Amino acid sequence: MKKFLVLAPFFLALTGCDYLDLNGEIEAQKQIKNANAIGAGCKQAGKSIEDCYQSNPKAPKAAVFDGWKSMDEYMRENNMQIQPIKEEVIEEQKPTTPASVASSPTENKAQAPEIKPSEPKTKQ
Repeated sequence: MKKFLVLAPFFLALTGCDYLDLNGEIEAQKQIKNANAIGAGCKQAGKSIEDCYQSNPKAPKAAVFDGWKSMDEYMRENNMQIQPIKEEVIEEQKPTTPASVASSPTENKAQAPEIKPSEPKTKQ
């Protein structure tokens, strides 16, 4: 029984070795999986592989290509169509003038939430 108690901390320490990641392998695997997802997303959005490389310069190109190619095969097998990205153009917001605010008071009231003043607390 004493041998077990002496060896138990040693075995418990060994179970935590995966969390140390001394060689950086776990981080590299995460980066490869992320690059695969980037490539698959580019293919599904209809981007060429070159555009995908340019928009993600830090991602490993081989992993991006693997993801792009696997998504291409998947889309062909399942007769899926490309789903283009909807690029929204953000218009510059024009500053509100007092005349425009005064012209539509009902719109402003409908959008703004009603704020009630807080009641003062009384000591008990």
